[in-house]
Amino acid sequence: AMSEVSDYPPIMTAVQAAEFLSVHPEYLRQMVRDGRVPAHKIPGGRGWRFLRDELVEWIREQPSERSARKNNAETK
Repeated sequence: AMSEVSDYPPIMTAVQAAEFLSVHPEYLRQMVRDGRVPAHKIPGGRGWRFLRDELVEWIREQPSERSARKNNAETK
């Protein structure tokens, strides 16, 4: 069964956020470096922090499979 969003803390480390998004932590870090996913640097701290609600919002903003297929058909 898929984890509930509420099973994850409101503020997550890269490892937690990667698990939340079902991606490899290194891939998530690469997306952060590319400015493709919302992340926050803690002053004086190491690593990034991710806000759960921001990640949910970010996923909602990504193109859906349906619209992605439609766009591909139009560009061919």
